[in-house]
Amino acid sequence: MDNDMIKEPWNLRVCDHAVERYRERSGGDKVKPETAANILRNIVIKGREMVFKNKADELKQILKHDCNKARYFQDGLFMVVVENGVIVTTHLAEAGKWKRKNA
Repeated sequence: MDNDMIKEPWNLRVCDHAVERYRERSGGDKVKPETAANILRNIVIKGREMVFKNKADELKQILKHDCNKARYFQDGLFMVVVENGVIVTTHLAEAGKWKRKNA
């Protein structure tokens, strides 16, 4: 992934799926799609980059996503998944599954 895209996260494209998942998981059906996209970008800005604790879990995700390695950013309950400069989805961070990158 192009690290410059992460240095300037407002340049990240946000796919519709990520917006839909955020609205679904946050209970924010009334949140406008543009607002949800900005919230997701803000999670990348303010969040901590995370990695899987278990390498087997990481490998499963890489294989599941056509060998695209993703970066994961957590802020509070939400985990944002970035692949190739695109925010592709968001989900609730599962306790015990993650650790801070370089920790």
